[in-house]
Amino acid sequence: MSPFGKYALCAALSCLVIPALAEDMRCGNQIIQDDQMHPLTTDQVLDICGEPSQRDGERWTYQDQRKVLVFNDSGELVAIEDASEEE
Repeated sequence: MSPFGKYALCAALSCLVIPALAEDMRCGNQIIQDDQMHPLTTDQVLDICGEPSQRDGERWTYQDQRKVLVFNDSGELVAIEDASEEE
């Protein structure tokens, strides 16, 4: 295989990995994701996951799971991030 062919193959394979970058969080026996077709609302997250350890506006920290949930102005879940060690 030519060097160009190897680079093309690597580029094509890395495109397949991108969908796996979506974050998720386990709450009891359920998993919530930040890329659901119909985003969860703050009320739904509270029902599933309970009260967060900390609320900072639209950023909710669940320290036990070491995750931060980010909501938009409409109260829809838009991102799940790993919590930093400092929080």
